[in-house]
Formats: sequence, C-alpha cells, structure tokens
Amino acid sequence: QHFVISHAVDNVGSQRVIEKCGFTFDRMGSYSKFDGSVTFESKHYVQNWERITYMNLRQTPFDSIASGNKTVELRLWDEKRQNLQVGDTLAFTCGNKVAVCKVKDLLLFSTFKDLYNNVNLLQCGYDQESVKNASHKDMEEYYTIEEQQQYGVVGIQIELYCVYQKNN
Repeated sequence: QHFVISHAVDNVGSQRVIEKCGFTFDRMGSYSKFDGSVTFESKHYVQNWERITYMNLRQTPFDSIASGNKTVELRLWDEKRQNLQVGDTLAFTCGNKVAVCKVKDLLLFSTFKDLYNNVNLLQCGYDQESVKNASHKDMEEYYTIEEQQQYGVVGIQIELYCVYQKNN
C-alpha cells in the first residue's frame, strides 16, 4: 500500500514536514481550489509502506494519539499483533479519520497488571488527573483475564506521522 501527498511548490514548510514523515518526491503536478478559481503548481510525494496494520479506536484514544499525547497503545498480544515489528506502520482509524504512526518499540508483558507496573501511564493516554486512578482493570473492559493469560499483552510504542480525513 502507499500514501500520496502534495503541496504547493512555494510552500517550503509543508515540504519539510512531508519529507520528515518519510515521503519521497514522485513528480511535479498541479491542483486547483474546489471552486476552480486558482490553480497551484505542486510537488507530489509517495510513501510506500510494505507493512501496514489497521486498528480501530474509540474517539478518546484516537484523539489522544492524533494530538501526540498518547505514544503507547495497549493491546492483547494476539495473532494479529504478533505480526507487528519495530518499524512497521500503523493506521489507527476512528470514523473517517486516520492517524498514521510508526512502531518504535514493542513492550511485552504477561498481563496488563505487569504492564501498568512498568510503563509510564502518561504515555498510554492517561492525563495528570486520571492517572491517579488508573488501574490495569481498566483494560478488562476490552480483554478478559483469560485472554491476557493466553496471549500476553503489548504496549506498542508509536511515533505519529500524520493525521488525515478519508474522503468517502
């Protein structure tokens, strides 16, 4: 799979952000405003990701990742997650929004209790107020103790690339 992005030729700031996110120059082109009143010369970039994994999120954790506040996503270490590798790309989806991230590290534990005792919970989506009452039991809303014991759990340390809205 690949992503395509463009920017106006004279928008050097956008170019720097695009290149920082790992996109490579593909070709020159143009694009117009929706009403057709102005056409811009543009540069088009592509990002080829051989390994991309999609994960659905609820609104609050999605917003936390999209804002850069949440840098560790908590999941069961099930068959799908066991295919993850450092360097892979994740696309977190919520409705028509997508947050694209890079896997920086995989923090493996036997249970969420172990994870909660060893990972900075402020990186897991809690804020200064809610972290005071954070409990590994919060994750039992999503994963049973039996599932945790069967598979183990993972804290997926991520770096945010970009957030975009899908056109339906």
